[in-house]
Amino acid sequence: MLRILFTGGGTGGHIYPLIAVARELKIAAVSENLKVKSFYLGACGDYKETLGGEGITVMKVAGGKFRNYRSILNFFDIFRVIYAFFQSLVKLYFLMPDVIFSEGGPGALPVVIAGRFYRIPVIIHDANAIPGKTSLISARYASRIGISFESAAGYFNRTNIALTGNPIRSGLVENMPSKEFAKTSLGWNGAIPVLLVLGGSQGATRINDFIFENLDFLIRDFQIYHQVGRANYDETINQVGFLLDNFTAEEKSRYRPVAYFETDEEMRKAYAASDLIIARAGAGTIFEIAAAHKPSILIPLPEGADQKANAYAFADSGAAIVILQENLTPNILISQVKKILGDKAQAETMIKAAAQFSKPEAGRMLAEEILRLAGRT
Repeated sequence: MLRILFTGGGTGGHIYPLIAVARELKIAAVSENLKVKSFYLGACGDYKETLGGEGITVMKVAGGKFRNYRSILNFFDIFRVIYAFFQSLVKLYFLMPDVIFSEGGPGALPVVIAGRFYRIPVIIHDANAIPGKTSLISARYASRIGISFESAAGYFNRTNIALTGNPIRSGLVENMPSKEFAKTSLGWNGAIPVLLVLGGSQGATRINDFIFENLDFLIRDFQIYHQVGRANYDETINQVGFLLDNFTAEEKSRYRPVAYFETDEEMRKAYAASDLIIARAGAGTIFEIAAAHKPSILIPLPEGADQKANAYAFADSGAAIVILQENLTPNILISQVKKILGDKAQAETMIKAAAQFSKPEAGRMLAEEILRLAGRT
């Protein structure tokens, strides 16, 4: 039996690509008449049950974070990384996997270095146009490197690199219903455009606030399907109830907040029903938008150089419009939305560009490379 170890940070941007690869690994293993047991070692945040639901055994280590700004926490995290390395040495000794696959993030680097100590083959994947520090360091110990954006190749200065794209769960786009069917099944008015606003599992507070502040303008012409984040949901319900107090029942129905799309089916329907997506520019979100073949407006996190690079790389393909946070005003956003939705030719051009940007085989490519490193293909 093959024993494959996954490692990464504790956010959805790290966990969901790992899940996508793990699913493809199962499929590839069946075709090769192999049995695979998957493990996760690292920081898992709120995703322990999610990983467990995929049949992945979860083990934790302390995770130190490499910040791009000055902080006293950087000093203390050095000791967390050292402690996590020794934790990883002990756990790997008893586990001894055939291959380690790293998606980067807090907690991944100690596992990769410990794996190198035991001469375990390592494959890493970095999701962003500007690779994270964990991936850049881990690359020294990696037999293979997968990247999502072509621009990331220049940061590694290595020959063992493949442009794979970012793995997404196949369940998000397989058998995607038509826009009309999805709108009807979700109870939306099929005659009014649906704007899907995404902020990740934790939500995007500043985008949320912007939507709340301009909700009265937005619901005049659009329906808003707003993923606000688990921690923000209760506050959103209270705030929106106050903001829409004087609106009619029909107008109130045009705004629908959701804490988080918990399942592939929920996310698939949300993508299918949308006419336009407004989101941050995490790599996972971008590649899901591309796979769903939807036009988008990206508002990259101001503090994240990686998100800005991701956003502009996607926009350069013609699939998206970028609005920087400092330029986000009601007039600019609404004018861009109306420009895209009011011009069928532009919307179709963006849809085609998104489809061309999409790399639906990313998970399969990485899974097959894991099997090759394990010497089973």
